[in-house]
Amino acid sequence: MADPAIHVADPSIADSCPPSVNDCCRLLTYKEISKESLAKLEENDITTVTDLFLKTPETILTMADMTHLEYEKLTNEIFLKCRPEVTTFLGALHGRGQLMSTGFAKLDKILGGGLYGGEILEFYGLPSTGKTQMCLSIAALVSQGEEDISLVYLDLKNDFEPLRFQELCKACNEKIDRIRVYRESKVKDVINILENFESKLSAANTLLGVSLRLIIIDSLPMMFYPSETDYDDFARICQERVFQNMKRISARLGVAIIMTNHAVVQDFNRKRKTSAGIFEQQQRLKPALGAYWIDVPNFRVYLASSGECNEFSATLCKSTRTEEGQTFSFQILDAGLR
Repeated sequence: MADPAIHVADPSIADSCPPSVNDCCRLLTYKEISKESLAKLEENDITTVTDLFLKTPETILTMADMTHLEYEKLTNEIFLKCRPEVTTFLGALHGRGQLMSTGFAKLDKILGGGLYGGEILEFYGLPSTGKTQMCLSIAALVSQGEEDISLVYLDLKNDFEPLRFQELCKACNEKIDRIRVYRESKVKDVINILENFESKLSAANTLLGVSLRLIIIDSLPMMFYPSETDYDDFARICQERVFQNMKRISARLGVAIIMTNHAVVQDFNRKRKTSAGIFEQQQRLKPALGAYWIDVPNFRVYLASSGECNEFSATLCKSTRTEEGQTFSFQILDAGLR
């Protein structure tokens, strides 16, 4: 059982959506789908827009006995109803809000002071390079800061440790309430949470009584595989839905997003001769999630182990505001980052 001081959120939030949100989510609100087709889809547990787009068009056409024209009219109606709001340049600039510190001075330095609302920061690296500990520490530092802000932690690995988080918060129990944890591993449930996320916030963009400024997702690739269906089609559709919702939430709510990603082998460098006279190849790594994801984050930081106990390095590989290539070393201790 999770620590009672930390809110573990109920993933079944769709039914609590206000009508304006449900109108975009539920298929029964759309005019371009017949009652007969809707009933057939409901027999296959397809009742929302998310359910619809998690299936291929061919599958939907067969299940609902729809024509290609009927399917096209339905999807066009969905896109028109769910299209993003139009804003001005000044409106978009104002939506960024104030610069939010991550609480970790070394990281803030390479980010130009922290993160603005609407920005996405990605940590990627091989296993055991400090990605999850970096997220936990930042969550603790932000929640314990002077500002009255809240944050959401999406634990897609199901390994969030309440006691470890409490230790990082230095037992300031009155501020631990600022974090809400979602524990999910199924991609459909994660998409449901993201697509209905705004319904959990008031008009003043608050959660748990204080302003929401940060969403942490650890680890994004975990929900995409292994898949029981054809990976290429299923994963691609799911990825696009998740990425679109991440960007929409970040921009419309003016919150920053921090997430972790795996590192995969891109190719091998040429062989080089070591001090022992042995020729070896070096792997070149890249973030997982494919080419579509590459341009999504505003910042990309590569984490690596230095080989020493609890010694790590961070390299800024991508930045839209600061100089790329900046690095720093850090340690992960019982008390947090140093």
